[in-house]
Amino acid sequence: MCESFETYEEAEKDLAERKKLAYKRIEEEGGTIVSDGSFIGTSFLDGKSFQSFLMIWTQSMIDDITKFKGFDYDQYNEEIKKLEENEKTNKKSISKNEE
Repeated sequence: MCESFETYEEAEKDLAERKKLAYKRIEEEGGTIVSDGSFIGTSFLDGKSFQSFLMIWTQSMIDDITKFKGFDYDQYNEEIKKLEENEKTNKKSISKNEE
């Protein structure tokens, strides 16, 4: 959710309240906060209003990210080659059956 505010102070108040609720929820769930990069920025739409951004990282988020396996392009390319070979074989079989 992104809401715009007329003044920096309004955005600051909103961010403080949202952080308070987020910290409480994380604590109740037994989580550990490892980083808080929350900030207030100027709206890119009009350059005059302000927006608050909540950016809290928990240990469970970091753990999930470290378990993520990147995309294996070599394996992908091998699978594509197999599919293309199967397609060629299937086309040959179909043309032999039609004769």
